[in-house]
Amino acid sequence: MNPVQSHFTSVEALKDSTVDVRALKAHGRIEVNGKHYEIRAAADGQLSVQRPDKQAAVDKFFKSASHLLGGQSQSTRIAQTLNEKAAAASARPQLTRQLGGRLNLQQINLEQGQSSSSATAVTAKEGEIPDGKKAFASLLAWTKKAQKLKQPMQETIYQLFKQETPKSRLMAPDAQKAYMEGFKKLERTVGIDLWPQGLDGMNKEDRLLGVYMAEHPGAGKDFYRIVPEHSRRTEEDDTGRLTIGVEPRYAGELAKAMTTLIKNEGNVLSGKIAGPEIFGQRTDSAILYVRSDYAETQALGRKLQSMLPAQAFIDHTPAGMQSAGKGLAYAETVKGDSSSHGLSRADIIATVLSDHSSGSLEKKLKTALAAKGYNPDNPAFRQPSTR
Repeated sequence: MNPVQSHFTSVEALKDSTVDVRALKAHGRIEVNGKHYEIRAAADGQLSVQRPDKQAAVDKFFKSASHLLGGQSQSTRIAQTLNEKAAAASARPQLTRQLGGRLNLQQINLEQGQSSSSATAVTAKEGEIPDGKKAFASLLAWTKKAQKLKQPMQETIYQLFKQETPKSRLMAPDAQKAYMEGFKKLERTVGIDLWPQGLDGMNKEDRLLGVYMAEHPGAGKDFYRIVPEHSRRTEEDDTGRLTIGVEPRYAGELAKAMTTLIKNEGNVLSGKIAGPEIFGQRTDSAILYVRSDYAETQALGRKLQSMLPAQAFIDHTPAGMQSAGKGLAYAETVKGDSSSHGLSRADIIATVLSDHSSGSLEKKLKTALAAKGYNPDNPAFRQPSTR
């Protein structure tokens, strides 16, 4: 039996995870951002979390911005996330298992060797799914690496994903400072909201970018969200992502281009971009969240490419994603799944590695993809039946 996943690097990582809340509740403890909390359940079933040490020191940033939520803000956000996940889990169909963990191939009607598209090139006509051999091969290679882990849980499998980084050089200190100053200018763009991912969950008026940058020691290692002032997303939207890879020295120009597209392009729902200390040091440093239409996203990618020098883009495609051009990679999200491509596919790989029935790893991976609603021939896309 796999140990309970109870360690998370941030509240955002907890949000993006597919942790078993019931198991975590039974475990009774959770660690987020290096801080330990006890998990308690009220009579109505609602969960709350509390620091065992009431006198724990408050982060310097929150001391400087005393009008923001204080030391309890993270506790509140953790509890809210756990309760939301518990509610979603009770409504979401779970992966059906039979014969002691064996996945039922007939039940999901997966035919070995079935092809979902006749397209063989990266480009595809509207409604078509491109050839996914490379996308599947990269996901299978990731799965094989995960096999070697002592404890192949979602979080440890996800770390393997993040380690496959493009070959690029970190920004020089002066460039890092200029890049951060650029965020302050972009924040003033009419029709756009920009804030550090570390302040997710706070009210808009409390997300003080300048204070955060000045007082928080990890500001350069955070992601920064760029969103339209008025949300474009609806419950009916099927969503995807366009991951963008550029040389770190062009990150400032990319942030400007992303802001322009997010402001003006109706199919772009939001975006986020890495801070200067981590830009180019992980597999995905910049992401546009879009309505899932591959042809439209390809057009968006071409528009983005026209806004930066050609040499800015890096040849890099994260595992399980579809190349959409140099420096561009596309993937879709099944409703109810994590918006994080890495965490989503890491959860599928964890399912594969927990299946000890006979059969090849490739066949098990295709089965798990289909069961989760993804195309077994091209894991960057949803199943045709869900499109």
